[in-house]
Amino acid sequence: MVSRVRRAVILLGIAILLHNIEEWWALGLMPETLERLRDFSGLPLPVQDLAAVRAGIAAFAVFPLVILWRFAVQPTPRLTFLACMIAAMTAANAIVPHLALAVAVGGYVPGLVSALALTLPLGLATLSRARREAWLAPRRWLMAVVVGVALLPAVLTGFWALGELLAELA
Repeated sequence: MVSRVRRAVILLGIAILLHNIEEWWALGLMPETLERLRDFSGLPLPVQDLAAVRAGIAAFAVFPLVILWRFAVQPTPRLTFLACMIAAMTAANAIVPHLALAVAVGGYVPGLVSALALTLPLGLATLSRARREAWLAPRRWLMAVVVGVALLPAVLTGFWALGELLAELA
């Protein structure tokens, strides 16, 4: 079972990495997406420069990868909870903002392909496997899912704030 668990979270980590690479690359081709995201969110956010957003994407890619790698090496109850939380957040991120924004603008947005083809199915598969194989007690599993989805807006806001900070420091 341990090797299957490790494989699941390693695949999820690779999906997150590929997703962030797609966003980083595609934003360079479609910088107007930043204005669309601001308008879609309804928040009075400044439009950041591309370098700041790319720095934020890179910084935010590292955090879940480190947690999932540590979990794959030595699963602990705390890391198991975090891995399930990341899986839930990743799946939710594919739907909002990626799919929702694509529907709102009527086309492709950076990260959409990898969100729908990789992070959504692998996030859901990881959560399904975790539930089926009882990585956590049912209540803790549910709490990890709820916390992961509930924290997504805070993470997205934090991403925006990190980009602002990096732009200010540059």
